Amino acid sequence: MVNGINWCVQNKAAYNIRVLNLSMGHLPREGYRTDPLCQAVESAVRAGIVVCVSAGNNGKDSSGQLVYGGISSPGVDPAVITVGASNTRATATRADDTICTFSSRAPRSRTTSASRTSRRPATRSSP
Repeated sequence: MVNGINWCVQNKAAYNIRVLNLSMGHLPREGYRTDPLCQAVESAVRAGIVVCVSAGNNGKDSSGQLVYGGISSPGVDPAVITVGASNTRATATRADDTICTFSSRAPRSRTTSASRTSRRPATRSSP
């Protein structure tokens, strides 16, 4: 995986690579500052590539209880956009949307929902 991310960084200009979508990860065994996968995605971000990663599928423990703080690596890295799964309940309104039970989620104090944030598109400022 690291080699693939490095290839994207090295070939960014030749193939006009602007976004990486990584729907994979692993349970963090170390902090994001030393995790090799996190280091690779950070190099992509420094190269100007937007990196979107999945939060993971560790939303429940073996007894079916919700787990908070189970985000997979590289989703734990603050340099990337980490995305979980949501349940729209088959309605058009966002007011009843919830996080899917299987989806990894942040600690409770840091969890946000699209239904409670601005509906304007996100913008990225220049450094």
